[in-house]
Amino acid sequence: MKVIIIGASHCGHQSALELLDKHPDADVTIYEKGDFVSFLSCGMQLFLEDKVSGVDDVRNFKPEDIEKRGGKVKSQHEVLSFDADKK
Repeated sequence: MKVIIIGASHCGHQSALELLDKHPDADVTIYEKGDFVSFLSCGMQLFLEDKVSGVDDVRNFKPEDIEKRGGKVKSQHEVLSFDADKK
């Protein structure tokens, strides 16, 4: 099974974890347009108010967390379209 997840926010991360837990042989890849994966939008206020010490404190996961489970994370990859019929 091959699964492509578009967006490395909390939803993308959680989807990848669920798939890799239930289907460890699946080929799971997350594509993220930006260079910073897993930004917690609710962490923006904490960061701007200096309530967290660094930008990594507003991450939900690091790419290595998915890669350790056999998944892949491709940052700086913008998905413009996909053809579900052709997979």
